[in-house]
Amino acid sequence: MALALPTDKPLHQMVQRVWLTEDGLPATTILSLAQDPQGYLWIGTQEGLVRFDGMDFEIWDRSRDPLLTNNKINTLEVARDGTLWIGTYNGLNSFDGTSFKAFTEKDGLGSGRVWDIVEDREGDIWLGTDGGGLSHISDGKLERFGEEAGLTNLRVTGLALNPR
Repeated sequence: MALALPTDKPLHQMVQRVWLTEDGLPATTILSLAQDPQGYLWIGTQEGLVRFDGMDFEIWDRSRDPLLTNNKINTLEVARDGTLWIGTYNGLNSFDGTSFKAFTEKDGLGSGRVWDIVEDREGDIWLGTDGGGLSHISDGKLERFGEEAGLTNLRVTGLALNPR
């Protein structure tokens, strides 16, 4: 788990390291970050999904695994069960550490582009999509909420849980 910087030291006194494509990143534009229970840092870039262990980058893209719906990774969410949820420019994936599962509009996803993902207290997954409204995954079933559910705008770019 990431720790906050000490408040009694200025940033220039901290050890800093910058990683670039020559260090193994597929792209330097990072769109999302998540840390899993094993401590791996997952990085969503414009050119693929990256797992970083502090030393080495492991890259997944469509050339490595065609089930990944797109190389542009918009958002990441690590669920309590360890599943990595991956919102891409063209769909949704889940990754259990071994294999990917793809979800697209054919499966009932609201829109191809997934902007945000959150897990609620019950372990259900909620997705904000670009033009497709809100999508919900519970017990493996995908459900879409749009204008018929009262949404006035189908472009959902951010989600937040009620703290209660």
